[in-house]
Amino acid sequence: MYKKLTFLIFWCFLNSLWSQEDLPLYQDYLSENYYVVHPAMLGHNLTKIRVATGLRKQWLNQKKSPTTQLLSLEYNPNPKNGLGLLVYNDSNGYNSLQATYVTYSYRIYFNNEFWNTRRSYPTKNDNINELRFGISAGRINRQWNRSHIDLRLYDPLIGIDRPNFNDFLTFDVGMAYLTTRFSIQATVKNLAFSPMKSNPYQDLELSRSINFRRYLLGVQYEFYTLDGWNFEHSILFQHSQQNQQNLLDLNFKVFRILGNGRLWGGFSYRRNDIGTPYSVGENAQSQSFQQWAPILGLNLRNWSFTYFMCNTIGEIAFLPPGIHTLQLAFVL
Repeated sequence: MYKKLTFLIFWCFLNSLWSQEDLPLYQDYLSENYYVVHPAMLGHNLTKIRVATGLRKQWLNQKKSPTTQLLSLEYNPNPKNGLGLLVYNDSNGYNSLQATYVTYSYRIYFNNEFWNTRRSYPTKNDNINELRFGISAGRINRQWNRSHIDLRLYDPLIGIDRPNFNDFLTFDVGMAYLTTRFSIQATVKNLAFSPMKSNPYQDLELSRSINFRRYLLGVQYEFYTLDGWNFEHSILFQHSQQNQQNLLDLNFKVFRILGNGRLWGGFSYRRNDIGTPYSVGENAQSQSFQQWAPILGLNLRNWSFTYFMCNTIGEIAFLPPGIHTLQLAFVL
């Protein structure tokens, strides 16, 4: 029990270094919603509108356990331009983070005829060949709920006259190249990340000196067969400049084409390269964060449903296991 508790404390500390004021990136993109990690993927394979909502929940039987709500809206007013809105609410105990992003994307089609024939998901009969660019501007607001603290006990760090929030303005940029079978995306998140002057107690110079920049590279390749089965391999690589951490997702999906859609499943494996120390008796050990997630999805006409559950693995793991994610999307 002691070594599990020690690992949990160190992992929470590591995770706070990874995200801090920044928005944590989960595996929501595996629900066929790459816009949540790559601004250039706004409106991909879409003629008009896509609305997606998601819920991520950890430790279902615990109050104030980590929870994330997501809402994304993608709109293509014409073949060249796209507009998007991305809203997050991420809470963990008494801490919460709200983020709102607005996105613009521009597309260059090397096959102009594909625009009028695209579906809610690509098939082997399509001829996708396009280059995409995207930029997002976001506002991140972090708050701390102090209602549980007896303010009669004076503490200058949590005094009632001190604002309990921090506001940040951030910009993400990226580009992507897509074909029917192959796609690649490169994104710089927090290219510009600046605290706003709404909190007089915030150390602006210290906040500006911290580099929140994060680099992402995603690659996908899908194999099509003649009997209605498709197979997709994909990776997502992340590098955090703040703590020099690397994170890698290895994903695999299997699709079965149906009359009005497709049923699919797969798994994702995530690992970082920073060892978290813990002790077993007098022996010091180190373990990298590892996580695997089975995935199940269904595309039916204009609707899309996705469920996956993330589990940490290794000698030391969280108990009880399971971080559940549900996403529902509608496409016009």
